[in-house]
Amino acid sequence: VGVYMAAPEAQGAYGGIDAVAMSLPALERIEATARRPLVAVTFYESFMQRDQPALWHHLQEHYKPVRQLPGRVSPATVYVFERGR
Repeated sequence: VGVYMAAPEAQGAYGGIDAVAMSLPALERIEATARRPLVAVTFYESFMQRDQPALWHHLQEHYKPVRQLPGRVSPATVYVFERGR
């Protein structure tokens, strides 16, 4: 799941991402229908904190950060969903 990307145009730049959620309702729909454990990758976390605080808090409450990946434009953080965390 690509959780947050600064612009819709960026979504196509990352292959292998099955779904993109740029809002909390979209992420909750993905969580409800996921057939495999969820791995979320976030980009532009400072923008997410500012623009989508509910989405940011949901990630902090229900996901565990497992890896930080460097990037030329924005680093990416990889999270694993922990149901009931």
